[in-house]
Amino acid sequence: MSRGDPRVAFTCVVDRNDAIERAALIWANSLLGMEKIEPNQIFVHTVEPDLAVLEPLARLGVQIVEIERFGDGKHCNKLAQPLSPAEYDADILIMNDCDIAMTGSFLPAIKHEAAIAFENGGRFALGKTVDFCNPPLAIMSRLMTHFQIGAPTPLAFDTLAMEPMPKGYFNGGVYGLPVPLLKEFGSVWQEWATRLLESGKAREILGDFLWHVDQISFYFAMRELAIHAHTLDERFNFPIHVRYPAARLKSVERPHAIHFHNNLGEDGMLGLNGIRVVDIVSAKVNACLDARGLGIDKDCAKNKPFNSWRPLEKDFSMTTENAAQLHTLLKAAGISTAETVLDVRCATARHVEGLDLKYYRGFDTRPTQIGLARRRGIDALFIEALPEADDRAELVLCLDFRGFVEDIGNPEDAAKLLGDLTANRLLVLAEPPSDPIWNAEGAAQVDAASALAGTGMFQDMLELGVFAGRRAILAFSKREVTDATRLLGSGVERLYAWLDGKRTVDRWSPDAGCAAEIRILKRLPEQLHGCRICLFAGKANHSVFEAALDLRGAIRFASNQSATDGTAVNAGILESDAATTSTDADQRNIEQFDFIVVLPDVDARTINAGLIERVSSLLKPGGTVFVALPTRKRSSSVVCQDEGKSLSCGDIVNLLENHSLLATSVKHLPLPYGHPTDVVTVEAVKVGRKLAQRKKRKRTPEFLRRFEQSVRLRIRGNKSGK
Repeated sequence: MSRGDPRVAFTCVVDRNDAIERAALIWANSLLGMEKIEPNQIFVHTVEPDLAVLEPLARLGVQIVEIERFGDGKHCNKLAQPLSPAEYDADILIMNDCDIAMTGSFLPAIKHEAAIAFENGGRFALGKTVDFCNPPLAIMSRLMTHFQIGAPTPLAFDTLAMEPMPKGYFNGGVYGLPVPLLKEFGSVWQEWATRLLESGKAREILGDFLWHVDQISFYFAMRELAIHAHTLDERFNFPIHVRYPAARLKSVERPHAIHFHNNLGEDGMLGLNGIRVVDIVSAKVNACLDARGLGIDKDCAKNKPFNSWRPLEKDFSMTTENAAQLHTLLKAAGISTAETVLDVRCATARHVEGLDLKYYRGFDTRPTQIGLARRRGIDALFIEALPEADDRAELVLCLDFRGFVEDIGNPEDAAKLLGDLTANRLLVLAEPPSDPIWNAEGAAQVDAASALAGTGMFQDMLELGVFAGRRAILAFSKREVTDATRLLGSGVERLYAWLDGKRTVDRWSPDAGCAAEIRILKRLPEQLHGCRICLFAGKANHSVFEAALDLRGAIRFASNQSATDGTAVNAGILESDAATTSTDADQRNIEQFDFIVVLPDVDARTINAGLIERVSSLLKPGGTVFVALPTRKRSSSVVCQDEGKSLSCGDIVNLLENHSLLATSVKHLPLPYGHPTDVVTVEAVKVGRKLAQRKKRKRTPEFLRRFEQSVRLRIRGNKSGK
């Protein structure tokens, strides 16, 4: 075996149930059609060899394996898979529930995770933490106390409610085990399941949670065998049968595997869940399933109805749902400074509303879209037609390259026309080339970058990342290359795509520092002429952020953190770029700033009263301070280097308000799972001390409040009232 490229086999268990049998067909066909898995690496276990679904599965070439019922004969049948008579010619066995659909990216992703786990030793299990606390931590603790297997530590958090759970308590939809470990683990797994089912006390403790016995026994087996829990993120097992937390919708990434449960439509295909990136992937899976002949006319989940709450729109416009994010991108491309802007397939032009435009023209062949654009009252020209080569502009926008290709006929001609139109630079948003979202399997793929490069009309192209599922590409024409163009290109590249020292990246993946800087740039005014800004930073490179401030006309000062204990920062050591030429009077005047920014590479341990007091003293009345800090994944708890210590957003806000700084915005920015932390930014304004510390007066007298507290304590059983 090559540890860098482990072989993977897949298995599931099918019971007699219309929905389960249908789910097994979806599971097997998604593995074959989306992941291109060899049929001999797919195993379907069954306790009933006369199931009708086994014949079409056998025709697919998958391995059918008969097993005996185990445990409760229903939820515990999956425990037979590690001890199956099947011969798994693989390094890793992935055990799935039937209601899992692979999306085309699961195999390379799970190989990567398995390779990492192998590097840390061969005794591990792969899985995703449960979606909800079933059973809750208190019940799990009682159960573990009863069986004398120690406390449920360390803790993790379930993926949807963010409640504490034991680390390694995995959702049963996706389990992964090294094949050499199967028999040892399978025996212990079955022993624990039997103990739980036969113990009257365990059944009493679990109550209605007893049907999760397969997950509980899996965790107990890992504890007994001291097996490392290698936790997969939600992309490997994404549920679409429940509402996803609204506060985290923008952080959802493309799933590798969809756990659809009972969310099947009347055509037997995957239902919707209202999250665009997930619905797009579901549509792609459905197209694959339909091409493989799985479309039907009956409701496969009639016993478990599911009502979708949001229709899927194929003409979804990223400009409506992501206007703020798109504004940042357009400004970085120089839309506010360009003398002429031409927008190809401009739609309703909502994305330019509120921007400072010098001369803007929008082209679109759809009369309805042009009509809506004209009603916005924007000082611009909207033309219901395709642009011609003579309609040249300094900045050309094409925010729907796929739609423009449909208008022109083919990507080559579309790219050629864009090259003719571009006098300086071109911003294109296009679907990823490997993701023909709405097209059937095997349809021609459109690669905007290749099409543009093939014209030979551009001297450079930068990958700016992925916005609302679309690649953002900034291309520079060979017609005119100025110093301003080079500066803009360098800044945009380093701000959005240079993070790992690469010239271009396939997907924009900002770290905590970059995400915080972009957030702060969004909040700062576009024109900062004469404004004094002080940066409190660590040792990271902030040259791109500093250049962006300089381009807006700011007078910038820096205070770098040179000691881990933060003494340099707390002392307020400020160094001006022009310190060598400034006068004594100038030095005295730099003590008051319009904006102060505390960046995430500042050690969180130094965010204390001393630092905030220094910040407050340096800030002008009415000035703004931004404090950006890294947080634990999908949480607002600030990451501190001292173990056992934590700092919440509320602590930061209280600290600011105790020093005449009134918090006006708290923003949690979730980052992709490839980064170890998220980031939170707190924005506060310098106000008068009396206003900042003003508290709401309590109208209830003190003696009456003490009496009410005493009564409440007595009701709870504390007769002493203490």
